[in-house]
Amino acid sequence: MDRGRDDPGAEDYLEESQSLTHYRFEGDLYPRLPYGLETFRNPTEAGRQPCRHCGAVKGQLHEPLCDYEQCPVCGYQVMSCDCDIFTEDTVRA
Repeated sequence: MDRGRDDPGAEDYLEESQSLTHYRFEGDLYPRLPYGLETFRNPTEAGRQPCRHCGAVKGQLHEPLCDYEQCPVCGYQVMSCDCDIFTEDTVRA
């Protein structure tokens, strides 16, 4: 995981992100999708290597708003969809 070598705190943040299991959106909670279950991209990459952006391995949650995280509301990339989900919308449920 290249990012972990560049930033010693990255692995701690990724581990902390595992407890942030939902996004809050318009008063409802939506479960976050683990790496490898995204439907907008080819899932076979998750079986071969960690996420190139946050270092999640298959089955782990991405860091909130990772480039490859899928929005649980609309199905597009959470960082660029129109749902306006922000890091502070990530919660434990």
